Amino acid sequence: MEPLTRILVPVDFSPVSEPLVRLAAVVASKYSSELVLLHVIEEGVVEHVSAGYNVNLVIEEMVEEARRKLERLADSARDAGAPRVSVFGEVPVADPAPAIAGVASKIRASEVFVASRGWGLSRLFSLGSTSRLVVKLSPVPVLFLKAVRDDGRVRLLTRGDVFGGTILYAVKSGYTREAVEYLIKLASLTRSRLVLISVEENGVKAEDVVGELARRISYNGVEVEAVASKGKVHEAILKYARAVEANLIYLERRIHSGIRGLILGSTLDRILNSSELPVLVHPAAGEQRK
Repeated sequence: MEPLTRILVPVDFSPVSEPLVRLAAVVASKYSSELVLLHVIEEGVVEHVSAGYNVNLVIEEMVEEARRKLERLADSARDAGAPRVSVFGEVPVADPAPAIAGVASKIRASEVFVASRGWGLSRLFSLGSTSRLVVKLSPVPVLFLKAVRDDGRVRLLTRGDVFGGTILYAVKSGYTREAVEYLIKLASLTRSRLVLISVEENGVKAEDVVGELARRISYNGVEVEAVASKGKVHEAILKYARAVEANLIYLERRIHSGIRGLILGSTLDRILNSSELPVLVHPAAGEQRK
């Protein structure tokens, strides 16, 4: 599927949901994208609120309320210019992150947009929780945005247009053809300038990583610049993103076995923690949607 054609937008009805849907609607308006809105009722929440009550009745009421809220958000997206907006047919009662990843595959989404927040009691989309797990589990690229409170208003951290402008691609040795081809298509669609940065590590020269890749990308008519750097990988990436005034950081996820893939410590985790720019994460080789 081509980039920005069918975007899945999971929402939890917290204050971050409206800004997330509004941003997705702006993107959809500009690139004629289809938006699909989704809400997942967390299993633990059902267990908590249904204590002493008829569980099936509680679930029915939660599903109906979720549908009403989803339709209101869909109307807001249409009002913001999104040309095609739909609500996913089911309101799953499940573990949110795997459910979101499963729906992304089922509807053949081109991307999933998630927003993180660091306040409140809800676990859904809190930093290090569902949004982080969606990044790690999704079979399609995930746009990860941060939400902040500003004078009582919730807004998403962006620099200008998320798509369009400058995309910083943090290249690691062993990058995949799928990740590069997606990026080339995205840059061509959005008329973005690409800056490739590789940070020397494990004895692999950064120049060797980005040089040939930059030439390959330029053959596709995309404006591209290659940079080699040293130091701590995540610090170098974030520093250069500021220096080139990037609108977006692009990374390819790596496969990690066991608990290592779910805990803090990787370059990806550090960038998700520290970046004040949107981060677009492509699934690892072998994990893309079939």
